[in-house]
Amino acid sequence: MFAYNHFFQSEEAKVKKRFNLLSKWTSKDSGENKLATASRANNLKLLFAESCYIQASTYSVSRNYKPQDISSIALMVLSQYSKLSLRFYDIEINISEKESANVVLTAKLSGKLTTGENVTGVHELECVLNKIENNWLFNEIKIIDVLEK
Repeated sequence: MFAYNHFFQSEEAKVKKRFNLLSKWTSKDSGENKLATASRANNLKLLFAESCYIQASTYSVSRNYKPQDISSIALMVLSQYSKLSLRFYDIEINISEKESANVVLTAKLSGKLTTGENVTGVHELECVLNKIENNWLFNEIKIIDVLEK
C-alpha cells in the first residue's frame, strides 16, 4: 500500500501533504518536552526551498528566509506557547506545467501562551510551492490583507 501511495499519489495530494506536515510540525501539545518541540521545529527546514519569500504586511515582514532561519524562528515562537495548533481550510491547488503549485487557503492558528493568554488568528494565504528533486517545497508565502468592515 505504501509503494502505491508513494508512486501513484497525485501531485495535488503531494502538495496537500506538505501542508499537513507544516501543520503537524508547528503544533504543540500541553506538557510537551523541549526536545520534541525542537525536533519538530528542525524538521520544518525540510519543507522549504533554499530561499522562501515570506510577506506578512500586518506583521511588517517582507523578505527571503533560508530553511534554517525558518526552523530557528519557529522554535523561538513555539517556546512562547504552552499549546499551539495550525490548521488549514478551503485549500485550492493549481499546478502548472512548470512544476509549480499555486495554493490559496485559510490558515487558523490557535493556542495558549505560556502566560496563560489564549490566542487565535485566521488569515488567508497565497503560497507557491516548487517541485525540486521530486519534493514540493515552499518558495513563497503571503498573508493576504483582508479589508474589514
